[in-house]
Amino acid sequence: MASLQNVTWLLLTDIRQGKLLQCGVTKHDRCHVEEFDTIRNDLPKHEQDMSLTTRNRRSETNGIDGRGDEEDLKHFVRQLNHWLPGMMRQHAIQNMVVVAPSRLLGELRETLAHELKSHCELRKGEWMHLSIRELTELPAIHELLGLDES
Repeated sequence: MASLQNVTWLLLTDIRQGKLLQCGVTKHDRCHVEEFDTIRNDLPKHEQDMSLTTRNRRSETNGIDGRGDEEDLKHFVRQLNHWLPGMMRQHAIQNMVVVAPSRLLGELRETLAHELKSHCELRKGEWMHLSIRELTELPAIHELLGLDES
């Protein structure tokens, strides 16, 4: 990987999965985003299917609508609490920005492990569906990295 400046670590997540990304600025002042790892909600498939039948089908966004996904949500946050400390040690991450939909963000605020709270900035957003290219063009990422738009 190229040498990057102003590196920021991101965890993009919804209740189904999360992506650990490193964002930085190249020597040519361009945004560079690289995916380092992923985590998937490991709640047994049949339990996820049962909760899907009770979901509000008008919403296609995971983690925002639907009352049947409460157990999915709590389970995934417990999973993140176990996974994140190891990822942070493995990649020497001091701080990261966690971007998640509203309901997941609320659960993270309530039950994120104490050791993680001071190292994670929680932000509302739904970026899981964005490609790496779309992320490199996202003004919010440019702002995080201190890239001037002018």
